[in-house]
Amino acid sequence: MTYIRVYQGSIGKGSTIVNVRTGKKVKVGRVVRMHADQMEDIEAVSAGYIGALFGIECASGDTFVSPGVNLTMTSMYVPEPVISLAIVPKDNKSQINMSKALTASPRRTPPSGATSMPRPTKPSSRAWASCTSKSTWSA
Repeated sequence: MTYIRVYQGSIGKGSTIVNVRTGKKVKVGRVVRMHADQMEDIEAVSAGYIGALFGIECASGDTFVSPGVNLTMTSMYVPEPVISLAIVPKDNKSQINMSKALTASPRRTPPSGATSMPRPTKPSSRAWASCTSKSTWSA
């Protein structure tokens, strides 16, 4: 799911949009409006509103336009993170899921940092993975 904000015109189900950064044309399938933890299928998102699209590959800050339109939004300013967090997976399955989430995160969220350290053999204050970001990950 990709969250979008429409600045001009509208984006509707079945319309074609172009990712300015990649030049790739994409056909819009499902369009939804989010209400807390509930999703509402809608026909289109118009200017000034925020919606979500499914099946759209993009990075944070990408601009989508109608075919033939040649403009782009300025890049996002992302301040340095204000919090650092250490996460230790409880088992191997959790470690694999966390690794997948951290790998996908840079595509979806503004620049964040993640470093990994060898798992300590005895209890210590150092964690196996140290992640710095403003976003929430679910693994």
